[in-house]
Amino acid sequence: MISGALFLDPDREVPVRRVYTHYLPRIICAFLFWTVVYAVERGLLNGFSGISKQLILGHYHMWFLFAIAGLYIITPLVRMITVSEEMTRYFLVLWLVSGILIPRLLSIDELLGDFPFSWLLTALNTSYTRMWLHLTVGYVGYYVLGYHLRKRNLPSSVIWGGILGLLIACVLSGVISVWKNEQTDYFYSYLSVPVLLESVAVFSVGKQKLSKIRSPRLDSLVKMLSRYSFGIYLVHPLVIELLRTLGLHTLTFSPILSVPILAVIVFAISAAISAALNHIPVLKNYIV
Repeated sequence: MISGALFLDPDREVPVRRVYTHYLPRIICAFLFWTVVYAVERGLLNGFSGISKQLILGHYHMWFLFAIAGLYIITPLVRMITVSEEMTRYFLVLWLVSGILIPRLLSIDELLGDFPFSWLLTALNTSYTRMWLHLTVGYVGYYVLGYHLRKRNLPSSVIWGGILGLLIACVLSGVISVWKNEQTDYFYSYLSVPVLLESVAVFSVGKQKLSKIRSPRLDSLVKMLSRYSFGIYLVHPLVIELLRTLGLHTLTFSPILSVPILAVIVFAISAAISAALNHIPVLKNYIV
């Protein structure tokens, strides 16, 4: 959403040539470097079997690099939609219906398992996929939504939508997990209604409220974190996994305490590593 708010701005030029000579090479270099790092880490901890597959797919959190690379590639095309307010709204409505609501409903069997009319759900899902509405599914919706929300202020009540989304995700996930006696992440999917509500709330409240408490010191902090954020994201699973080998994880003690404490520790260590890499002249332009 933040990338969309910035890259789809009509005052910012994003020529096709720059996409392929600047943005994509940086993503590719970061992917290659960190894929090797995580493959070596996995090999040292768990053996090197299956390492070839990981070198191609990357670590689990590197889905984001694939997603953002795809968004960069289609940015010149998407900008042709967002120059029109009417087309932007039409696109977002299509995305909400075809990219979130329908897919979530048609995948309800993930929660219910086999039930008397599950065959009907399977048939409807097959019919729907035959429409190939790929233009309005996936993360491109969040990309456009970020730009759309940048230009307008939503009522402060949007925060209640975010709280509702959080409650739905937490409560229903817990209840259904206990009922099925297995973990479910159905409501935690990035393309689910609860996560959409949370994302809109965080983005909107952050944009509208944080701007009111700006100061030179806060601006400096935000710019620093912005500069280090990509590196923090890339390195944080490595920190989590290394801490786990030392016996420090969310079940080391009560999760009520361990989750926030570990979050702070992982963030601090990841930020320190990212800051160090950002001060190395060559590396800072390609891997963080």
